[in-house]
Amino acid sequence: MGLDLVEMIMSIEEHFGIEIPSEDSEHLTTPIKLINYVTGKVNIGKGGTNVCQTQKSFYEIRRVLVTKLGVPKKIITPSLTIKSILPAKNKYKFIERLSGELNFNSGLHLSHTTNFQRLIIYPSMLIFLVLLVVGSGYMDAALSMIISALIAFLTLILIFHFTPQLRTELSQSDYTIGDLARVLILRDKTGSKNNAKQWTRAEIDQDVRAIIMRELSVSNVNDNDHFIYDLGAG
Repeated sequence: MGLDLVEMIMSIEEHFGIEIPSEDSEHLTTPIKLINYVTGKVNIGKGGTNVCQTQKSFYEIRRVLVTKLGVPKKIITPSLTIKSILPAKNKYKFIERLSGELNFNSGLHLSHTTNFQRLIIYPSMLIFLVLLVVGSGYMDAALSMIISALIAFLTLILIFHFTPQLRTELSQSDYTIGDLARVLILRDKTGSKNNAKQWTRAEIDQDVRAIIMRELSVSNVNDNDHFIYDLGAG
């Protein structure tokens, strides 16, 4: 399944608060099949559906992680820790992108690791002192101090450049996708627009078509259009 279809399916999941397993999505090849599937999932005609807000938030987070940050969909579960999916490099960018895409301040913070602090402080002090003692025997004390400080500074730069995996870590090491989903609910104090939503067939039909048109960038959707061959989904 191409990225366009993956994002479309996850948008449907997020909008209706349902889960569409991969084995089911492979058979949803036309708009009418998707509409019928969603209709069955929300139990239309049986009092509607009371969408779990944590579940909806989870689907929203999963969509961002998969389509914007390249995290494999199959590993994303509520118990997955944020720390385990942080890249070795560009951790700050990852956190900023996640917060930006979800449109809220996630409260996730990176801090220097204990190992990195030790790697910075002890070798730098040792290098500075050794160079200062050795250099003072060959040159002016002030010049020796300046040269020692410059070499120690260059050493810090090299350490900083070659140890990205040791440099920072997530302050909340046990923070999970489920925790993030619960926090995300607070972003919208009024709750989701679909909370306790009682869907009608007409609403499902309208919303599914609107999502298809938005995600696939098409202006018209017919019932039996094939997502790949007729609507150009990749």
